[in-house]
Amino acid sequence: MNLGRFIIFLIFVLSFSNLPLVHADDGSGTASLTPDAVTTNSTGNLITVTYRATEMLWDGFVKLTIPDGFTPDPNVNNTTVSVTDGFLATLIDDMETNPLSPPWAANVVVLGLLNLPGTVVADTSADRWEGSQSLDAQFTVNVALPLNLANSSVYKNLSISENWSDYERISFWIKLDGFLLTDISVLAEKNEFVIATADNLGGTTVTYGFEESNFIDIDLQLLASGEWTHVVIDLTKAGNPPGTLNNVKSFGIRSDSAVLPIGVNLFASIFLDYFTLGDDLEGDVEFMGNMVTVPLTNLDADGTVTINYTGDAPAQEGSYTFEVGSKEDSGNAGAITPILDSPTLGVIDTSNPNNSNNKGQDIDGDGVDEIAARVDVNAPCYDFFLDPGGSVISVLFLKIDANLDGCLDFFLDTDTNNLCPEIYWDATNMFFGNVTQTNLVINGIDTIVCAYDSTGDGENDSYILPDADDPGLGGAGAGQANPFALSGSGCALSPMAVSWNGFLGLLFGTFALLLFKFKRTAE
Repeated sequence: MNLGRFIIFLIFVLSFSNLPLVHADDGSGTASLTPDAVTTNSTGNLITVTYRATEMLWDGFVKLTIPDGFTPDPNVNNTTVSVTDGFLATLIDDMETNPLSPPWAANVVVLGLLNLPGTVVADTSADRWEGSQSLDAQFTVNVALPLNLANSSVYKNLSISENWSDYERISFWIKLDGFLLTDISVLAEKNEFVIATADNLGGTTVTYGFEESNFIDIDLQLLASGEWTHVVIDLTKAGNPPGTLNNVKSFGIRSDSAVLPIGVNLFASIFLDYFTLGDDLEGDVEFMGNMVTVPLTNLDADGTVTINYTGDAPAQEGSYTFEVGSKEDSGNAGAITPILDSPTLGVIDTSNPNNSNNKGQDIDGDGVDEIAARVDVNAPCYDFFLDPGGSVISVLFLKIDANLDGCLDFFLDTDTNNLCPEIYWDATNMFFGNVTQTNLVINGIDTIVCAYDSTGDGENDSYILPDADDPGLGGAGAGQANPFALSGSGCALSPMAVSWNGFLGLLFGTFALLLFKFKRTAE
């Protein structure tokens, strides 16, 4: 019985698999936002929120909630979504119709002649991954001939042909449930996922064999133990016959030409749920009120979801949180939960020159004051940055407490090359200076850093220059301790013991990098 061989094959491959299914926690990840601030009542503001996964998300979700006061609500005309190192999801079938429509089918064919149909039902028991039901393909086969050639299949016929040529992934959830009364030969190369141009897996087909590296994600140990298992198939891996993926009429799982020993009894079910197609440009993004929900087929660790929203700012000055949430997969367990720190946007009133919440200083020399703002008149720090215009547009590169006075300082990019900021501004103390690229030997390696004087004492501090090929990752210092020297000449690292002086969070654009600061200890 080929279905049984399919199960045994998966158990067999388990010992060679190195693709464990590791889930992220609900609400995991980080997010950043740009610009740092906008003015009250301003219109047509392009606000970019970037979510970065800290662990791999499977067919999960990312959600952005636009704060009250911003108008209009996000929609297809003012909001775009893109991903890196992942794919947006388009739902094929979540098995929520009963009876299932278009229909699924299952069968076993013996010797190419005897067709033993399986039973396909919409299962509403606990054997479902998400929603209220899954597909349950049931097989009950008794074979008592000396040698039998058989194949088993579970598949879906689409109502009309569909064009899948622009998609790069297909994902679904599968669970095996059954038992065997005897061993079954394992022919790994005969188990495959099939896409076909005709009903019943007929016509021209493209196959993704289980023995090939088509499966991006499959935890065979979970599958062998009868647990729900996520599968992601790379549709670009197989040599697709011309016209196959742009004319899809059926798809499913097939196991061919098994040699069955004498007296096989197989009672088994395959449960399937939540099929999606993945593309990096288009998916079933949902707009509901002030929320944008982004479905995924998969998103790698350090992969990003970027949401560009264009809207008008409220009249009320203040700090507005753009709440970002995530969910590891499509399962019912767990909701889309807010991440630990969602980014905030300052809304600044620049119309009143006597606004004590604002400080202005022309730090880029274009004759127009840049603005540092606070939203609480009693707060000591000025935490939001805004360049209202001029011949030079300064863009916030990052903000950290660079001089350990408890207030954030601004690093500003004036040439937009995203390599090293040009200006350091301590707006709280109205002090600014240049940032320069400097060579620094770190662990014997000549490293380019961004050097600046955070206190005006003539002695440079430094942090590692972000990687030019991928500035969002922060280069060699990403996620590691970055070197600082608070005394001595230039950027020389202290050979003495150092102490942790602060945990520095980075907020900007596509950044999700941690900075740490060292203080040189006097001998």
